[in-house]
Amino acid sequence: MTCHKAKMNTRLIEQALPAYSGGIRSDFHILVHSVSRLQRTVFDRSLKSLNVTRAQWWALKTLAIAGDKEPNQTDLAALMSTGKGSLGKLIARMESAGLLARSMDPVDQRAHHIRILDAGRALLKRTAIVEKELAEKISAGIPQKDLAIASKVLRDAKVNIHRKHIGRAKAKNPESLVKMVESVKGQTDPNWVGFLIHDVSRMRQSIVDRLLQPLGMTRSQWWVLSFLIQRDGMTQSALAKELELSRSALGTLILRLEENQLVIKLPDPEDSRRNRVLLTKAGASLVRSIRETTSQAEDFVLGGITEEDIHTTVDVMRSMKDNISKMLGDHAASSSHADNSL
Repeated sequence: MTCHKAKMNTRLIEQALPAYSGGIRSDFHILVHSVSRLQRTVFDRSLKSLNVTRAQWWALKTLAIAGDKEPNQTDLAALMSTGKGSLGKLIARMESAGLLARSMDPVDQRAHHIRILDAGRALLKRTAIVEKELAEKISAGIPQKDLAIASKVLRDAKVNIHRKHIGRAKAKNPESLVKMVESVKGQTDPNWVGFLIHDVSRMRQSIVDRLLQPLGMTRSQWWVLSFLIQRDGMTQSALAKELELSRSALGTLILRLEENQLVIKLPDPEDSRRNRVLLTKAGASLVRSIRETTSQAEDFVLGGITEEDIHTTVDVMRSMKDNISKMLGDHAASSSHADNSL
């Protein structure tokens, strides 16, 4: 125990230094996740007053942007970067509410095309003012040319994931789906950056889920371990804040990681009422091993995109994170580069 305390004191001194960064590509993936989480929170809060859920709004907006194409459920799930099962339940509820309708495909009776109804369009008009206001606040102070670059980078990343089928079952006609993604109107509009961040984040989560499944580890557990390797020895409350989790939710994750001997909790030498969370050797080794695998997938996601454009996109997302954090009243959050990671 004395040895652990000595090591912990050394680590606590190191916390004054900037967190380790795996490079600009690593920063890109970290920020995609972080900004997406913050955006979900701010949209949930803003849409609640209109009596509409974010999931309903997102489905209606995707259908409206798709125009006359009327995608089937499989393609709509891909466009929204969500699971077919979850989307099916959402569509059933929205169909009952008269917001959209399904019609049988004349070529394939197992498939159903989905179209937005007048009531759905009316609901979108009600949310348009809120959406515009949020987009302006989230992108405040960011040059339009940088937002345009970020839009293209994020769309290209999304297309790369679709083309490779990383993290999901292989599509019957991958190029057809890629063309549909590329043809969606508005994706080059700077205001579309936030929506693309959400899509890439969801798709990236599928990648990580698939890579972690053989190890019997959840994405949430990997998230904690990956963050600790950058900021080892944090207090449990500080770690919960950085990861944007409740203390009870983080406590459950840490308990499972302790059972698997991947982390340990030790009393803070300066305040015995607080616990510090540290990686074990096994935990650190596991993180390095998983990162070797995930880095290959991450490199593919950004394949064909210049380092300069990735840098610009990272700067855009850092600014967006700053803006959203201020909107949520968390002024301390975003100037640090020590973002949460998956």
